Amino acid sequence: MALDPLDATMTTHLDTSMEFLGWPVSKLRAVLRAQNVGKSSFGDVGYLSAVKLTSGAAAAMLGEAFLLGFIAKVDEDGNPDPNGGYGLTKSGKAIAAATAMRRTKKDNAKRILERVLAKAAELAVDAVTPIKVEKIWVFGSYIDPSRPDVGDLDVVIETRFTGIDGTSSFRRRLEYIRDRYPGLLPSGFDPIFGGMDDYFVNRMLYGARKPALLAPNDIPTLISLGCPCALYFDIDNGGIIEPQFHARHPDSPGRSNTVSEKLAMPEFELMKEFSFTPPVVATHEFLMGGGGADVEVTTSRLDSAMEDSFVLDSYPRMVPMTVKRKLTFSDTEWAYEASLSVPKGMSKGGRNVDGRYRPDIRNAVDLLHADILRLAAFRQEQGAKVEIYADVSLSKSVKTWESDYDFRHRRFVLHDHETLGLDAFPTPFSWGVDFALDGYGGGYIGPAMMDDDDWDSATLPFSRNEYEAWAKEHGIAPTQDGPSGMSPGP
Repeated sequence: MALDPLDATMTTHLDTSMEFLGWPVSKLRAVLRAQNVGKSSFGDVGYLSAVKLTSGAAAAMLGEAFLLGFIAKVDEDGNPDPNGGYGLTKSGKAIAAATAMRRTKKDNAKRILERVLAKAAELAVDAVTPIKVEKIWVFGSYIDPSRPDVGDLDVVIETRFTGIDGTSSFRRRLEYIRDRYPGLLPSGFDPIFGGMDDYFVNRMLYGARKPALLAPNDIPTLISLGCPCALYFDIDNGGIIEPQFHARHPDSPGRSNTVSEKLAMPEFELMKEFSFTPPVVATHEFLMGGGGADVEVTTSRLDSAMEDSFVLDSYPRMVPMTVKRKLTFSDTEWAYEASLSVPKGMSKGGRNVDGRYRPDIRNAVDLLHADILRLAAFRQEQGAKVEIYADVSLSKSVKTWESDYDFRHRRFVLHDHETLGLDAFPTPFSWGVDFALDGYGGGYIGPAMMDDDDWDSATLPFSRNEYEAWAKEHGIAPTQDGPSGMSPGP
């Protein structure tokens, strides 16, 4: 039996103090898990309860993960494969499979194991229980004498039916359990969805809530792993026994060749140089985990500027959209410019639409949002004090396709969606970013425009004295129009 690399078996561990693009690294883990199962848009990723980011912020996460090699074209084991579909690499799987729990002393795991063993012993002498525990196996770090602590407690619990067998109908078993164990199953529990037998065993062994440290697995997994294990409970030998250690499960011929090697947590490298968010992340194939051709990008780069252009044809039968991006660096500001247009004749009502639905305005705008957020993160890592000016324009041909929802989406793309509880920009990066999308801007204020009250409440990565010394060195004087005379936007 092949193991799913995202199972919690002998998992990697996530340092919850780490950040990724200014947010807790646990959000990256949730984003990678979403890409692993496939989502149709950046919004579907960002709106997840474990993510809670705007669609543009989710695009930034996915783009950076792709550039760092956490997502690529891979085979089913996560190995690079140019003919494979987009999915998690082994590094990406290590993050997605990681647990955020801190490693704990074995004594804590021992207390949990002893409670489970005691409950199994109670079931062994319970005359009316429909299910009994036959054996309990333990493997992983708990039985490794070289490990002083554990990340989780890996167990396998084997069960068998007793007075009412497994061939009986779900309804009959449900009635049996409710009659003999009143209150054990929720009143709304419906056996038509299955899982009743597992639910019964879990409630009997763990109580109302399974301990977070406990990681139950199954016998096929233990056999496939071919790893050291120990038998702690055997109903045919009196229940709780002295642990019987095995180099591998008695039925295991050794580690299965379908089992991947243990995952290793990758290093999180800082952004050494900035690059545009790869347009492929905005395609249907990337978001859904399919194959498909890469997006062809025309690029040019000078010492102080970089630009590219490409055609975004993100979904089948959608109107292709031409995207152009340019970024210019100077000692005092970084200027980002972008434009969106559709080919001639493909405006709404045009002759050459050929039954296509519409251009993917939202994914394209989210891709540009990702650029700006990642550019602010790059500025943070470089320790730069420059301000970022971003201007995105939409051609008239694009606007002919725009729905009210598209309009609202681009209008508020860089602002927190407070009613939904979604973050658009991490606070440490949000200073000094003047963003205008087709003429719409936000309440921009940069360090050169800040007064005493602003500085008192600011959360910038540098002090007022540090900024003023830098501004003086570069000939920047406080102004109501920003360091280069640019308007802060409407």
